[in-house]
Amino acid sequence: MTRMRSSSFVLISLSSLLTGCAGSSDATKATWEPQQERLYVQRKKDNAETLARQQAYEKALLDLDRLMDRYIQAVWSLGNDRADRQALTLEKAIHDIVLEHFAELMRSAIEADQGQNRAIAIASLGFSQRPEAIDALLNGLTASSPQIAGNAALALGILRDPRTPLAGLTDLAMTERSSDELIEKPKDEMRRTASWALLRLQPALNDRNGLAKVWPKILATPVDKLDPGVAVHALRGIGLLRDKNLVGIALPYASHPMPKVREAAAIALGMLGNPTAVETLLALLGTAEANQNVRLAARKALMALAGNVDLGFDVAEWRKVFQRGV
Repeated sequence: MTRMRSSSFVLISLSSLLTGCAGSSDATKATWEPQQERLYVQRKKDNAETLARQQAYEKALLDLDRLMDRYIQAVWSLGNDRADRQALTLEKAIHDIVLEHFAELMRSAIEADQGQNRAIAIASLGFSQRPEAIDALLNGLTASSPQIAGNAALALGILRDPRTPLAGLTDLAMTERSSDELIEKPKDEMRRTASWALLRLQPALNDRNGLAKVWPKILATPVDKLDPGVAVHALRGIGLLRDKNLVGIALPYASHPMPKVREAAAIALGMLGNPTAVETLLALLGTAEANQNVRLAARKALMALAGNVDLGFDVAEWRKVFQRGV
């Protein structure tokens, strides 16, 4: 009997203990498990939203890279109606994506360890047309990577902020060339993009006289040392200054080995309006010049100097006109 009572007591005690544990579990669940559940659900939702934003941003970077590549190809072909229309359409598409992800792009643009993402972000910020992007772009100009520096130059040319300082772009455009072709290819693109940006900025700058010093400085580089693409942009820019006193700076480029540079030199000489360029232009007009675009540019330049008189490609007749005095 004693043993049975003992067993009963043990069973009753164990039953009470289990009941107590069950009661304790219910009480705990009532006080903290719902809160934990809410935190878990919210955390899971936040993580999903963060992941979705990250995936959307990564897709935006890929889209921007693709669209900007097409935009640059269209810009280099400007003057063609189809390319002009395509550039405008692409510019609008890029602008919309950039505004949607502006804060993220700004972060990527200033973080040095972002690699290719930083290069894409910097290039795209110019399409934002938001002035607060300029500091990130000016910082990008000083990057050791020619790609990032060139992309910053591209963005500044697209942004066209009238406050843009010219020194950084000028330095990039005048970066010395080396004999290493692997190094030179990205640096060539960087130089040409910087000079293109300077040309794009020319009508927008607050300091209208700044480029009156920059273009002569660039063109003062020995002709065989200056990148041909930079030379073309600088000649176009110096022509826009329409200063007769700058004619001597453009003249040496009329004998450049590349036709595109000679063409740009002829156009600049016509825009500068100094008759001392006539003999040089007549040499570009004659049959000794094999490139028809160069000859046409020389003819139009002579027309500008002669007050819209057009004598075609007859060198002798042009010479008579200028000998008589226009």
